[in-house]
Amino acid sequence: MARTPLIASGLVIVLVGGAGLSPVAGQDRCPSGVITEVVYDVGKPFRPKEASEDASLGWFLRTMNYVHIRTRVRTVGWELHFEEGDCFDPQLLAESERSLRSLRYIAEADITSERVGSGGHRVTVQVRDSWALSGGLSLSFDGGAQITGASVSARNVLGTGTRLGFFRAGYRDRQRVGLISRQPNL
Repeated sequence: MARTPLIASGLVIVLVGGAGLSPVAGQDRCPSGVITEVVYDVGKPFRPKEASEDASLGWFLRTMNYVHIRTRVRTVGWELHFEEGDCFDPQLLAESERSLRSLRYIAEADITSERVGSGGHRVTVQVRDSWALSGGLSLSFDGGAQITGASVSARNVLGTGTRLGFFRAGYRDRQRVGLISRQPNL
C-alpha cells in the first residue's frame, strides 16, 4: 500500500517538472519554425468539366455536387497530427496526408507549406471529397428472379465522417433487417 502514493506523487513531480523545463517558445524549441496558420480547402467530389470531353454529363455531376454535403473542416482537422502553434515538422505533414488519403470519404488529399514572416509556416490542407452514398440489391434466382435484399449506406453523414447504413436481407423464410453506424473520430 505504501508504493501507490509514492508512485503517484513521483508522477506528479515528473509532470510538473517537465512543464517547467520547456523553454519559452523560440528558436531553441522549434529550429524549423512554427506553424502560424493552417488553411483548409475542401472540394466537392465531382469535376464536371474534367469528367467528359463533350460535357454531356456535366449537368448531372453539377447536380450531384449541389446535393453533396462537404466534409467539415473540423472533421478534416481530427486527422491532422499538427495544429497552429506547433513546431513545423515535414514528417508530421506527410503522415497527416497519408491519414487523410486512407479515409474512404476523401478522394484526394494534399498538404503543402510555405514560409511566412520570420520562421513561420502557413500550411494548406486541400482535400476533395469522394461520393459518399452507395446502395445495393441482392437477387435470387430460386424459382424465378426476385429481390431478396437491399442496402443503402452513407460514408460521410452531414460531413462528419460518420458512416450510417441500413440493410434488409432475406433468404427463403428468414429476414434480417439492420442498421450500421460507425464514427471513426470518437
